[in-house]
Amino acid sequence: MSLPVSALIIRNIRKRVGIQQKEMAEMFGFGVNQIYMWENGKSRIRFEDLLLIVDFYNFNLEQEIKLARSQSA
Repeated sequence: MSLPVSALIIRNIRKRVGIQQKEMAEMFGFGVNQIYMWENGKSRIRFEDLLLIVDFYNFNLEQEIKLARSQSA
């Protein structure tokens, strides 16, 4: 099963900034389980929440989408 692009984006960003799921959850007010579920394709992140995370770390959403698509191909 391939993961949704949004799952890969969240995981990629979290790993690049070097934080654990718990740290990301605490920073943005999400539950750790929610981060886990997003990263594993068990639930979908709201677009607004995805933008919040991408913008917070000053990443470019278009580039993140391209990277995630290349990983899921």
